Amino acid sequence: MLLFCSESIVNSRPTPRENPTMHPTFSFDRFLLLLIGLILGGQFVTTSQRKIPSTSTPKTGNIHPTSHNRLSVPRNLCHNPSLSSEKIDRDLENKAAQMIQKKRYTPMKKLLSQMTRKRYRVPLQKTPITPTPDIASLYRKRLPSMLILGSVFQCDDCTKWHVSGASGFVLTAQGIAVTNRHVVLDPHAETLFAATAEGGFYPVTEILATDEASDIAIVRLDAKGLTPLSLAQKAPVGTPVRVISNPDSHYFYLSEGIVSGYYDSPTETPEETPTLRMTITADYAKGSSGAPILDQHGHVIGMVKSTDSVYYHEHHGHQKDLQMVFRQCVPVDQIRALIQAP
Repeated sequence: MLLFCSESIVNSRPTPRENPTMHPTFSFDRFLLLLIGLILGGQFVTTSQRKIPSTSTPKTGNIHPTSHNRLSVPRNLCHNPSLSSEKIDRDLENKAAQMIQKKRYTPMKKLLSQMTRKRYRVPLQKTPITPTPDIASLYRKRLPSMLILGSVFQCDDCTKWHVSGASGFVLTAQGIAVTNRHVVLDPHAETLFAATAEGGFYPVTEILATDEASDIAIVRLDAKGLTPLSLAQKAPVGTPVRVISNPDSHYFYLSEGIVSGYYDSPTETPEETPTLRMTITADYAKGSSGAPILDQHGHVIGMVKSTDSVYYHEHHGHQKDLQMVFRQCVPVDQIRALIQAP
């Protein structure tokens, strides 16, 4: 309210002629002072009372912007990436609560019972040969295929429904999507959901296939008309990469780097078969699990999995002096293995 009080004072400020403290007699000096005062005073009041352009919203006492009251992820997110993470979190929770209330979801118990499925045949579109777009164009074109994918749950402190979002991507227009197995393995959740940057919010209705070693899950969404990504071939070391993910609720965050190597993951016993991992230099963090790794054409060459931090000093479980972080990803060949016929 202080702002509006200040505006009221400025806009009602008396001109020198109206000031009751002004002396009623005039001299030439007083006339000059009065004239200067009128000119300056007139300019000041006119500037304060300038008409608000038609594209602006006047400030009023207790009216909040309409965007604060929307219940869905705004349709213009692709063109307005500056929207706050807190607002998107609220929008997701509102949508999740509506989904639960209308009983338009598959219970987590049923989804978990499908985790034993090992393969699901997915007819894929042929990877198109496209010119290399600039990074900004690639982001705009691929953003509709990106997902916030995670679980809906209730905490111990209230009766509200909350969401825990990671990442994923669309594989077919008919609603088949990909993420990490550990993202969908949440026995304490009520169900799973997915949301797009364009405003769609969809229940996960089925888990089609998973693989624990490669940490992949193929899921079905209650959705049609989505924008799928194409799978490319294995990318050599040095290939430029882009990642669009949701690190720490910074939704649809873009980072870039290169493929930095391929390594076998360590095993707990000698009898276990190591799993190949791809490492990249593009940044990501918690919440990025399941995000696609894109090549310079915008095709999928892998998927975010985890990070492995290297510290110079480790003593009794205490780590310090971080040196580097290995960003471990699932190579695209392992995704193909789950969706192609044996």
